[in-house]
Amino acid sequence: MLEAAKKAGVRLMVGYMKRYDPAYERLREDLPKIPDLRFVRVTTLESPLRPYVAHYPLVAAGDVNHDLLRGLQDDDERRVNVAVGSAPPELRHIYRWVLLDSLVHELNILRGLLGEPDSIEFSHLWSEGLMLALRWGSLRCSLSWVDLPGIARYQQEFAFYAPDHRLSLQFPSPFLRSMPTQLVTEGGVSGTSSSWRSSEVVSYDEAFKRELIELYECITQDREPHTDGLDGLRDVILCGAIVDAAHTGRPVAQPSSPRLAEA
Repeated sequence: MLEAAKKAGVRLMVGYMKRYDPAYERLREDLPKIPDLRFVRVTTLESPLRPYVAHYPLVAAGDVNHDLLRGLQDDDERRVNVAVGSAPPELRHIYRWVLLDSLVHELNILRGLLGEPDSIEFSHLWSEGLMLALRWGSLRCSLSWVDLPGIARYQQEFAFYAPDHRLSLQFPSPFLRSMPTQLVTEGGVSGTSSSWRSSEVVSYDEAFKRELIELYECITQDREPHTDGLDGLRDVILCGAIVDAAHTGRPVAQPSSPRLAEA
């Protein structure tokens, strides 16, 4: 896709709507101002989709040609084989339907805020979830994702901790229109009981709309989008490295580097 876009002279953008969320953009401005950032914690509690969209007038397609559908499914399976062919069936399933389908957004947010990770220190995947330990220099990140199908209440939080300062993003379900992301800031006075906490609605502007505006501006202004094709490629490579770390039980250095795709 990268080669095709370059050959055609067009812009290739990946649809990471959370990168265009106003609260995310504010946190990206504020995070570099915090000295001695020590720990990052990411938690996603996945919940069923249907309760969040049942009140919308959705139309499900039922007329897709079966031969075409089978061909697409075979092609999908072939691509998974190329990426993680040696992994056992459970890890293959998690790669395709958890990492690429859902957790790729969390990974992209982390990369957008912190840059490319130095290593995956630990990766544990199972049928209902996963746990990761990532490292950026001396900064450690703990990431957890778990499927909770019995509770229709999606939760996602990105928390950043320094000795005297904390920042967190609390995302609502992406299927609720114009539901704002909360930006929570905490601070205090060292050695005292003085502390404070604020929860801010940065904007009600819809991230999906802002994402489309970004695409329009990239086309009309002939510039690269914030979430371009290479950005998406790095996430796919990182997903493969997560499976590799879980399969082998060993850390993976430079896990989002395009060189891993060539190995």
